[in-house]
Amino acid sequence: MGDICYVTLNRPHKLNALSEDLLSAFDDAMDLIAADRGVSVVIFRGAGRAFSAGYDLTPGQYTPGKQADILDDDAKVAERVNRWFRVWDLPQATIAQVHGPCYAGGTQLASVCDMTVVSDDAVIGLPQLPLGGGFISPFWVHLVGPKRAKEMSFRAGSTIDPQTALDWGWVNRVVPAADLDVACYELAVEIAATPPGVIASKKRAINTMVEAGGFRSALKTVATTNAVLHFSPQTTATRQTITDRGLAGAIQHFREQIDARKAQADQIPPAGSGT
Repeated sequence: MGDICYVTLNRPHKLNALSEDLLSAFDDAMDLIAADRGVSVVIFRGAGRAFSAGYDLTPGQYTPGKQADILDDDAKVAERVNRWFRVWDLPQATIAQVHGPCYAGGTQLASVCDMTVVSDDAVIGLPQLPLGGGFISPFWVHLVGPKRAKEMSFRAGSTIDPQTALDWGWVNRVVPAADLDVACYELAVEIAATPPGVIASKKRAINTMVEAGGFRSALKTVATTNAVLHFSPQTTATRQTITDRGLAGAIQHFREQIDARKAQADQIPPAGSGT
């Protein structure tokens, strides 16, 4: 592999949506990297126009709430949490090389990487439909704080631009799209000059500080709370809308509902008219 290794999400025709097959291949790549002590830096990137559009919700893929029961759903969400902890726990330094859309599950991968470099054409956001109960946004808290994580999480379909992500501390650097490959490679070369054992020790020390605030234990709890919500009437109704209208149609329907609410802005009650 050499001391710098690339892991490429390679479903460009689907904006690198995280399908079950892609995630299985991702696990295989993690096995190889974890066993290769000659690798100092791992760069995660996406093929085509996107880093990742998030989890694949098309028929035939895992859909929240469509497992046999809550326990099966709980196990599936826990599997996804554990996958991202594999990245967090790698002894190598990790860099997320983000361009284009980076949504939902894609932001989980970027959040557990040690560093994130984004192109100035990136769009970073959380799920566009309210299908979960806080599975994505908790990965953001240690980077942006609880208030910003809540602002993103409470508004389905919320996005931020690269400069905002930099200001919030979600990313390390923003670079022109044409310079992204070179910027990430040069950063990796600089890091790889440090011996792998030293990198692993420094990473463990910093991660331990983050985990002292409850990062790992809290994310383990997320699986169960999400599994319960996945079977709620509200989530079931949203899932039915996807079945009836298709994913794009369901997103459009949800945005139309938001626009209708915004159109009522001239009906804001005057101060002092209520409690």
